[in-house]
Amino acid sequence: MSAEQFEPLKIAYETGGRSWFIRYCAEQMSKNPQLPALQLAVFHTQAGDVDDAFRHLDRAILERDPSLVDLAVAPQWDNLRGDPRFAEAVARVGLPLAGSPAAAGA
Repeated sequence: MSAEQFEPLKIAYETGGRSWFIRYCAEQMSKNPQLPALQLAVFHTQAGDVDDAFRHLDRAILERDPSLVDLAVAPQWDNLRGDPRFAEAVARVGLPLAGSPAAAGA
């Protein structure tokens, strides 16, 4: 990448810190239809764009992305755990929700 191509990233980081930087990256990545939905979901989650994160997570579930195997426990999803849609997503994948009796083997 040239210095000019890095300029928008530099501006995004200087303007709003890490969250703006990640939001900018997520927006740019969303323009590429070949990127896995799960990757886009992670970026939007980290940027705090919860609705977009769930939109991409739903697509990843429909596509049966094998990386969803750790959805219930992976730390990259911590920003979504308090949203009722997260428990629904975990159930759709067929996993027990972390901290639930089923997850503990009860």
